[in-house]
Amino acid sequence: MVLVKSWSEADPASFATWAAAHESQFPEMVPAVATVYGSLPDEKVRVERLSKIPDPAFRQRVEDEIKRARQGP
Repeated sequence: MVLVKSWSEADPASFATWAAAHESQFPEMVPAVATVYGSLPDEKVRVERLSKIPDPAFRQRVEDEIKRARQGP
């Protein structure tokens, strides 16, 4: 999780590209990205980082996971 947070803050575009490309090998990427991006206190920053995810299907899964986590059990 620390690596996800550090990399996503340092270079959101390359991180998002890598995460989307390797999702099949690392299925925990969607929850990890959603946890990091969902915890950002600034909505504008969160939206900006999400917009840098080049794969629209991966981006949608991350957004759905963020929404699901915010709704709770």
